[in-house]
This record gives sequence, structure tokens and C-alpha cells, in this order.
Amino acid sequence: MDKIETTQILKNLNTALAHAKDRFTHEFIMQEVILNDTFKISFRNYLFAKDCNVEYFDKTTVVKNSTGQQIYIANQWFAIASYFVDFCTEMLTYRALFVKICKLMGMDAKTMKEYATRLKTLSTEEDKVSFVNVAMQMLKNDFPGREDEYKNVAGYLWKFASDYKWWAGNKTIDRHDFYISALLNQMNVVNNNSEFLAIIVNSYASNLKLRLLAENVENFTIGIKVNTYKYYDEVQQDEGFVSDSPLYINETPKKNAGISISAASLERFQSKGL
Repeated sequence: MDKIETTQILKNLNTALAHAKDRFTHEFIMQEVILNDTFKISFRNYLFAKDCNVEYFDKTTVVKNSTGQQIYIANQWFAIASYFVDFCTEMLTYRALFVKICKLMGMDAKTMKEYATRLKTLSTEEDKVSFVNVAMQMLKNDFPGREDEYKNVAGYLWKFASDYKWWAGNKTIDRHDFYISALLNQMNVVNNNSEFLAIIVNSYASNLKLRLLAENVENFTIGIKVNTYKYYDEVQQDEGFVSDSPLYINETPKKNAGISISAASLERFQSKGL
């Protein structure tokens, strides 16, 4: 298993989105996809824990959900989903931290929904000050000794809660399905027909074994072809917007030293025993 690096509390979600879109655009080649046995076993185990079954064919997969309904999946979906695993991993962690902030403020599910809606549509400077103060205290308690990061991370969380354009969001973040439209819009697919594609990304971002496999499409497929691009390690994004400029150059990439997962995301995986 690759080394896991945790170099920061939380990644910049806007930058993670920009990397995902650019890598998908420049690297992915549409083709038939064959899954390897390591992935098939890991994905089967993930589904089994959710009372679902799966049957694999050469280039197609059939999932039977907990109510007995069958979902027919072209294996290209598993490859496409992998390009957005880092973005989704961070999205789910951002939401987990938002929920924690709301609980520290004494909110229940109903008031959290109202709060999320207000922050999305009509947040105030007073909202920002109180939110950031609670976020800073939470970060100090959960990630001691990283004082140089608290302000930036609290700012990221505030942008997540109040500026949905920053991370291409739509549904309010109190909802468990908030991530679906944000992912499908980046993949340029029809939402009504492709919701399970976003659910596949969620499975990668919710299970550490799948997360590690999905870090690179060549880890879990057989004979797949990709365009080779190397992304710039340091990317500065204009605040509030995802850059349309290339983050990659057309050359053979260097081998990654290890899987980079933010400290907060790794803690989320570990808290679930994943």
C-alpha cells in the first residue's frame, strides 16, 4: 500500500476541484474499461457492508441494491469517478467539519438546515465572525500545534458554507446528497441518468481501500490508456473562482511519493474504521 502523506489539515477545495477538472480533461481517454480483481474484491466488500450485491462482466457491472433493484454500470464510470476522488474526499470532510461546528453551536438537524440555507443565501458579517471563531476553536482542539494553518482552514470552511460558486455546489450542505450535483456538473453528464456515477465517487471517498486504489486509474484497471500529464505542484487560484487555465503540461509525470490525504480527511476515514 502506498505511503499516506498528511501535509495539511484541510485542502483548498477550490484548488482540489480545479485539479480534478483539469486532470480529467487532459488525461482521460474514452475507451472500454476492464477492472482488475483487487478492485472487484474491494468494491464487492464495500457494497456487502451496505447490504448490496454486485456481479461483474467483462466491461459492465451490475449492482443490486438493498431493495433488490438492479443498477447497470458501464465500467467507464469507475474510471471517470476516480478523477474526482480527491475533490469528493475533501467535500465530505468539509461537510463533516461543518456539522461539527453546528453541533458546537448547539444546533440540531432542523436548525442546522435553516442555518445552512441562510449562510448560502443571505449570510452576514456577524455570521462570518461567529462561524470562524467556532471553527478556530474546533481546529485548535482537534489539530493542536498547527497554529499557522487555523486561520486559512477556518476561511476555507466559511467559503464552503457561504460561497457555493467556490466549490461548484448547489444543494445545501446540510443534505447528505449535497455532493451529487457538484460532481455530475464537472463530469458533464445528464444528472437524471448518472446519479450512481456520483455515488461511485462517494464510495471511493468514504472507504480508504477504495480511496487508495482510485488515486490512479491504472491502479484498478487492466490495460487502460491515458494521456500523460504532469500537474504543477503549487497552484494559486483566484479567490472564489475555479481557474480555466491549464494545471498540467504534456509530459510524462513523475511518480508520486505517496497518497496525499489531508489530516482532517484521514481522521474521518480512521474514525469510521476504514
